[in-house]
Amino acid sequence: MQPKVDKDTCIGCGTCSIMAPKSFQMTDDGKAKAINPAGDDEETVTKAKDACPVHAISL
Repeated sequence: MQPKVDKDTCIGCGTCSIMAPKSFQMTDDGKAKAINPAGDDEETVTKAKDACPVHAISL
């Protein structure tokens, strides 16, 4: 699974990187970035996607 973060939509709340730290990290510009496609399991990544308050993550 390759999650993608829409940088224009992301508000930098950090929820995804807290919920799925092996798949998302926060960048210096305060936005989230998908890092490791094989990081967290599918259920964890899906929960992080669903928790995004602005729906900036797609799978």
